[in-house]
Amino acid sequence: MKFLRTLLVTIAVAIAGASFYLFFETQRKYNALGEVEPRAEAIYSSWLQQNNCNENLEPCLAYSEQFRDWRAQMKLYKERKSESPEFKSYIFLRDLDAEHVPDFNTGGLASLSAACALLLFFTFLFASLLGGEKKNKKPYKIKIEPSFRPTTSRQSTPWQAKPIKVQEALLRKAAECAKNEPVQAISYLDQAIEGSLGSKLSTSALLLSGSLRLKNKIGEKQGREQLQKVISSSPQSSEAKKAQMVLNAFK
Repeated sequence: MKFLRTLLVTIAVAIAGASFYLFFETQRKYNALGEVEPRAEAIYSSWLQQNNCNENLEPCLAYSEQFRDWRAQMKLYKERKSESPEFKSYIFLRDLDAEHVPDFNTGGLASLSAACALLLFFTFLFASLLGGEKKNKKPYKIKIEPSFRPTTSRQSTPWQAKPIKVQEALLRKAAECAKNEPVQAISYLDQAIEGSLGSKLSTSALLLSGSLRLKNKIGEKQGREQLQKVISSSPQSSEAKKAQMVLNAFK
């Protein structure tokens, strides 16, 4: 009987810990997904200003059309993601908090904590009842230790903590759309650079991103800084020579 009570309590604590982990992971993904479009909007606005599109609109029409298509695709993607079980659960908890505890702005954490507290309470109550048949014994108690502590690290793009293979896929996508969709390519490269890239892949990503920025006049200052990083990290490499050629071509 003691083993059964211990097992029930262990399972309840594990469920509570897993719930908090999934909550914070989903919250990170949700917030990161919401940051992609504003970042692209900022890059697009900067490009329009640098190319004087307000005065001469015709050269910018093709690029603007590409951006509108990408924004429509991103809207559909966000709608599909919002229908996933994890996002639905997160939004449900967030809405509960907004309805019942709007002053605390906990974003769903209060509702989740209340649900886990109820789960643990009834589990401990049931475990105590299971041990109530024996007399002259103290009720079974267990000290609850926090099973999960949310990290306080800076939020990142949706792929920041994913494996290296994902970062390599981002680089391939960036290379594929570099010619016709430079804004999208730069977005992929930024996400790859912020991820867990090795030194060789990081150098390639910085070289391509810096070249695209200077060639298309999208954040030229940042592009020059990225190319300078390539040169300073490995001055004698072929990537450094290419970076210097690009800098010389777009002085």
